[in-house]
Amino acid sequence: MPALLDIVLIEDNSADRELTLRALQQYGLSNSIAVCTDGEQAMRLVLRQAEYAARPQIGLVLLDLNLPKLNGFEVLAMIRANPETSQVPVIVLTGSHGAPDIAEARKLGADHYMVKPVDFAKIVEVAKDLGLKWALLLEQRAGA
Repeated sequence: MPALLDIVLIEDNSADRELTLRALQQYGLSNSIAVCTDGEQAMRLVLRQAEYAARPQIGLVLLDLNLPKLNGFEVLAMIRANPETSQVPVIVLTGSHGAPDIAEARKLGADHYMVKPVDFAKIVEVAKDLGLKWALLLEQRAGA
């Protein structure tokens, strides 16, 4: 069986963070999920710097746009600019329906743009579209 993707959720709002984590866990997701609450912490984790040097490579980023220290657009640009992370799929999760935000996220290389609240079934659908189906492992649920 292929290795599971390590997922990074980058979200500063505690209510949105808990809802997203609950949506992911509700489906029995077995992947490791790391949480970052600001753009600088996120970049240290994604680039495996400082306290994150021993972490495995990240396989999927769920990125909010409105972050402290570095905003989501800056984080996305840095992910795409780094040769080690340039191919990591990034799904932007945001409350903004604004066409300029969507256009900017796409211009910077976001693989997908989703408006919160997060629906796990939609994340799975997007992951399949990105060719990540094998990497999101769902435990068997009774009656499934």
